Amino acid sequence: MSLNKSRSTKISIEIAPGLHQLQTPMNTPGLPFVMPYLFEYPEGLVLFDAGYGTKSATRALEEELKNLGYKISDINMFLVSHAHPDHLGMVSWLKEKVPHISLVMHKKEKEWLKDRWFKDNNWEERSNLWLLKHGITQEEIDIDNSGESDGKNNGSKLNFKRVYGQLKNMLSDQNSDGNWRKTFEMNTLPDRTLEDGEIVEFGDWRLESIWTPGHTPGHLCLYEASNKVMLTGDHVLPRITPNVSLHVEDENTQRSPLAEYMSSLKKVAAFGGILGLPAHEYNIENLSNRCDFLVHHHHERLEEILVSIGEGAVTAAEISSRVKWNTRSFKEFSIWQKRSALGETLAHLTVLEYDERVSKFEDEFIRWEKN
Repeated sequence: MSLNKSRSTKISIEIAPGLHQLQTPMNTPGLPFVMPYLFEYPEGLVLFDAGYGTKSATRALEEELKNLGYKISDINMFLVSHAHPDHLGMVSWLKEKVPHISLVMHKKEKEWLKDRWFKDNNWEERSNLWLLKHGITQEEIDIDNSGESDGKNNGSKLNFKRVYGQLKNMLSDQNSDGNWRKTFEMNTLPDRTLEDGEIVEFGDWRLESIWTPGHTPGHLCLYEASNKVMLTGDHVLPRITPNVSLHVEDENTQRSPLAEYMSSLKKVAAFGGILGLPAHEYNIENLSNRCDFLVHHHHERLEEILVSIGEGAVTAAEISSRVKWNTRSFKEFSIWQKRSALGETLAHLTVLEYDERVSKFEDEFIRWEKN
């Protein structure tokens, strides 16, 4: 069977008979859209990932279904790779439109969803304390949250308050009631959870669930054997590397996100040079090669971080400021970007600590030094 491997200028393309790649807009720099996937079978449709719950995204989904001869109510199952708003954010709207729809995710993602989105009402406050402990200054946090420039940060306009306001404006068009919060408040638990290797069957389709922790604790990929394709969500992307961070909620656990991610990459690479169908950008023609490249990239980053420690004990913020980032320097980042970058640095430091190449100790700050 011949597969359509390229991303055409059409909004939706048929990857294989009955499997369609769609687009819903994100309107964010560098990642303009999400690519949901639609499976046809005699009783209806199954959707994998969806996008934000904005009006522009929901309209796009409805229009693409209409062009294929379907409507929203034909969707019986909504599978999600992971519980981030650009994948699960449409869930409230879908549940309102299609009460019978079944939400499905990996069981570990359900646990994380409950802990992160349902219970943790003071996450930002705890996260700010975590930033301070790792060397970010209160001034950096205050400047970004006030919407002012400190005059030293190149007048960076990417401060949290401004970005947050822009997101609110963008997302306020989401529903007729203008409730932009529904896009981020993913207040729906799954109707079904999956184990690693469990088969999801509908019609003639058999999708193997592949647990790929790293980007999130319960990230899910789906392997479809008859066409030799894997839906990779954010686990493997063709151009950028997904954020793999040690977050504030992970710090006092035994979790090592980067170790999980590297193991998950090797697990997916074992499927060979099959077609990868990611949630962003464009298709991956040889999934195994891309996984190998990402493993190599993180090994290089481990060495870069080790060198960046230098002599003596330093904080993760100091190390992050010495690391080369693809977009701009660490000091030019908004506080939200610093939070992500710091989390990535800590994920790598945790692996180096496990390998007994670095040690950490705590006084006023948490500091790291080479062994």
